[in-house]
Amino acid sequence: MGGRIAEQIIYGEDEISSGASSDLAQATAVAREMVMRWGMSELGPMTVGNEKEWDYLSPEIKNLLDGQVKKLLDDSYARVLKYMTEHKSNLNYLAEALVEHKTINHEEVVLALSGKDIKPLVDKRKAEEEAMKEVEKQKYEAVDENAVVVPAQPRIPQRPQIPPRNIPSKEKL
Repeated sequence: MGGRIAEQIIYGEDEISSGASSDLAQATAVAREMVMRWGMSELGPMTVGNEKEWDYLSPEIKNLLDGQVKKLLDDSYARVLKYMTEHKSNLNYLAEALVEHKTINHEEVVLALSGKDIKPLVDKRKAEEEAMKEVEKQKYEAVDENAVVVPAQPRIPQRPQIPPRNIPSKEKL
């Protein structure tokens, strides 16, 4: 949900991209699990059923459950919007870094949040990634072209050997 809210704050309500839809889909799935399986709603600690049982629930129960899911989503949305609005300067630093560099790692996020230029750090990371790719490429080029690559066979666990029990024969009975 954070990506959608960040776009809303930075670009405005009319400029939210379709990429934010995956945020909403995932948040909705989690909220539904919270309500239906984990008892984390105003309905109290109870399990209502799973997705397979959904069709068998009454319309009233479905509306009640959907209302609880919507309430969780609305509350979460409001909480994240408030937090991001209060920390808009950090959001702007991150947005600038992401627009410029597309992806950033933890160390780069920390530096960006301080308002510092992360380009030298990003350039260093990208150079290291390229060097690693080159090493991997050379490894595979060094393999004999005529070599046959056989996939590893899955290891099938052996059943433990159980010693035979001393069972008397029919004659001794």
